[in-house]
Amino acid sequence: MDEQTSKVEVTTKEVVHFNAERTVESNNPTNLVEIEVPSETIYDETKSRDHQKILTLIEAAEAELRDLKLRKEIMEANFSQLTQLFHNYLINAQVISALAKQTLVEYLSYELLRPLANQKLNKGNNFNLWTAKHFQVLHHLDEKNRIIFEFQMNVLDQRIVPDFIPLLAFDIEDFSVEIFDHQIAVFIRLWYEEGIYSRNQLALFNHDLNQLLNYARQLGFVVERSLLDNTYQLDAHFTSQNPLSAKIIDQLFIDTMENDSYDFNLLSEQAYQVLLDHQQAVEISLDEKNHAQLEIKTATQKRSILDFLTSYPFLVPLLIGEK
Repeated sequence: MDEQTSKVEVTTKEVVHFNAERTVESNNPTNLVEIEVPSETIYDETKSRDHQKILTLIEAAEAELRDLKLRKEIMEANFSQLTQLFHNYLINAQVISALAKQTLVEYLSYELLRPLANQKLNKGNNFNLWTAKHFQVLHHLDEKNRIIFEFQMNVLDQRIVPDFIPLLAFDIEDFSVEIFDHQIAVFIRLWYEEGIYSRNQLALFNHDLNQLLNYARQLGFVVERSLLDNTYQLDAHFTSQNPLSAKIIDQLFIDTMENDSYDFNLLSEQAYQVLLDHQQAVEISLDEKNHAQLEIKTATQKRSILDFLTSYPFLVPLLIGEK
């Protein structure tokens, strides 16, 4: 080779090997100072409160959704389904909101009053008020969860506001109807004594009331026998509210004698008999204080006491005395 050829210079380089363990140790020095931090901070408390608010909102939203679904179910229910819902939520006391309860009772009340749809039945100004052609009706629940209907007939003199008279109680659990016969005296007083209602109004009211009773039977209710029910012959006993004067007896004699279809018989010194058309009769027995015991029999005629008295108004003083 040419001596002038450049010499190749070999340089030996040291290779440094890194120890992985030592590197880790160097990144985690054993001489770190532990920092103490609070386990509960104001921020943590805020988070906890916010969390509880969310849970409360979720619970309220779920309750509202359940209520909306129940009210939707009530709105879509027929009569049979409404009675079952009434059993579940009112009789068996399942949880129900005030609004859903109000809706359930309202819808069920409408179904019981449905025959009055022919008399322009509609909602009134209050949530539990209904209006019809001849009267208004209030509904509410009593302590036995019965639906009570109270009636107020329309008056010509708007200055007079007669009271609502409770008259019917629908027991949804037993499927029975109670009629408050003791309220008859109130109707008679408002008609005959105070002149607030007319004879024709009572006759129309009697007809509409019996439409409701007949419809209740169609729905499966057991309707108790009542003096206001015209599906039976009238065979009733009454005691006069006040003593009967000789003037009342004399006028009764005059009224019966003026009609060829009637008759007046003297049974004894203190007992009388009034014979009416269709073999109907009224017997009057006076006690020592001149209070009358009255026996009213309508033979084959099916009629209520209101129908009877509005047909023969001259007999009313026997029950209440003079005007």
